[in-house]
Amino acid sequence: MGVILGIDYAFQFGWRYIWLESDSTSVLACITSSSFSPPWPLRIARLNCLSRIRLMSFYCSHVLREGNTVADRMANLGLASSSLVWHEVPPPALSLFLRMDDLGFPYQRDS
Repeated sequence: MGVILGIDYAFQFGWRYIWLESDSTSVLACITSSSFSPPWPLRIARLNCLSRIRLMSFYCSHVLREGNTVADRMANLGLASSSLVWHEVPPPALSLFLRMDDLGFPYQRDS
């Protein structure tokens, strides 16, 4: 559901060039496979998402969790939150990881 919400937000903000990286092949299959059949409560949301994607320049790819440090840290922040949070700017806790990612430094994930 997170990807569907993210694409919906991107569409609402007018962002039409999207590259989705995910460490979940299941999430990517949900977006790219025409034979994927989600649980009933998600079907309408998925169809709306796919309609929006058709209006975008959209690309998606698989990346290992260790290859996307910032997304991994954002997911951890999301798990710690009791409600949906929108960040206008990256949270301070991500500054170091964003900079390291920008410079191409490798990342070792905490276990």
